[in-house]
Amino acid sequence: MSQLGTLPARRVAPDSYKLLYIFKGMPDGAYPLKRLLNVNGVLYGTANWGGQPNRQSGGEQTGTVFKWSPSGGERTVHIFQDFPDGRNPVAGLINVKGELYGTTEYGGGPKHRGTVYKVSASGDESVLYRFSGPRDGMDPEGGLIYVNGLFYGTTVFGGLAVGTVYSVSLSGTHKVLYRFKNGLDGAEPSGNLIYRNGLFYSTAGGGDPYHPNGVVFKMTPSGVENIIYRFKGEPDGSGPLAGLTDVNGEFYGTTGFGGTKLGGTVYKIDTSGQESVVYSLPRNSIPQGGLIYVNGALYGTTTYGGTANHGTVFKVTLDGKGTIVYSFHGPSDGRNPTGGLIDVNGRLYGTTSRGGATNNGTLFSVSP
Repeated sequence: MSQLGTLPARRVAPDSYKLLYIFKGMPDGAYPLKRLLNVNGVLYGTANWGGQPNRQSGGEQTGTVFKWSPSGGERTVHIFQDFPDGRNPVAGLINVKGELYGTTEYGGGPKHRGTVYKVSASGDESVLYRFSGPRDGMDPEGGLIYVNGLFYGTTVFGGLAVGTVYSVSLSGTHKVLYRFKNGLDGAEPSGNLIYRNGLFYSTAGGGDPYHPNGVVFKMTPSGVENIIYRFKGEPDGSGPLAGLTDVNGEFYGTTGFGGTKLGGTVYKIDTSGQESVVYSLPRNSIPQGGLIYVNGALYGTTTYGGTANHGTVFKVTLDGKGTIVYSFHGPSDGRNPTGGLIDVNGRLYGTTSRGGATNNGTLFSVSP
């Protein structure tokens, strides 16, 4: 098993890393946490904070949807108002029939337990569903997928206490498909679902006191859930915070902790639950975003670790060899990336949740 900490970081060419935008906080947003979305060369994302102070939230800043393009720079698409449209989006966006869809973790209704919303490229926004919790779910941190005319997603809390899997139609009809029970079946799912051969697959980062390290689970569209793997801690990992990536018929994912070098892991698992560690990350290297597969290798980010402990972009080959593509120095180039990366014309684009001149985060690109 290769160890990232024992390998020298690749020397970065002067044009490898590019700082594309520094978030100001108001009105453009602050703290972008998840993966960007490419729509015809324009990148869309969400910022968890910023926008403008909202009196309904006691003056808190409630987050934005933003876009960036090489020709137009950054523009604010929508500023969340808390009630009725939600606040503090954690998840990224998906594109369905030319409209953008996402979730907010809080706000939306009297109980402020989050929303499923849609927004147009021009900024027109509407809410498909407002969570009221606990029975229908609370605090959707994960994003959406669209399968056969329905959106599917997860909530971190609610249901029977430790999260749900739900569906929402385009017209806003909501259905709880599964309520996590007592942690034996997983708890607090925050990663996106993935759909293959009629089944959903994802991770849940928590569990019960005797199995606290998280799980990989599968679920039918009708809501029958089964655990296919329970993480044990070191050396196979603990705390899977992101969903899965499908590569040539096998799933790859990350755990935030539990590797042999006191960092997280990159692992692979098949649908039968056969799991193995592909890569063990060094101390403090906590991957929270998902992986992307580009030109035969997996790429991701770590929130901490690297030469200044401000996070990295890393590369792992399927046979377990790894390099640091870029190590953030902060604050000028950004720090603490929490989202995954996207590939646009051979470059990888992402965000940092902090750093930049205002410490509100950055948008960057690197060459793989």
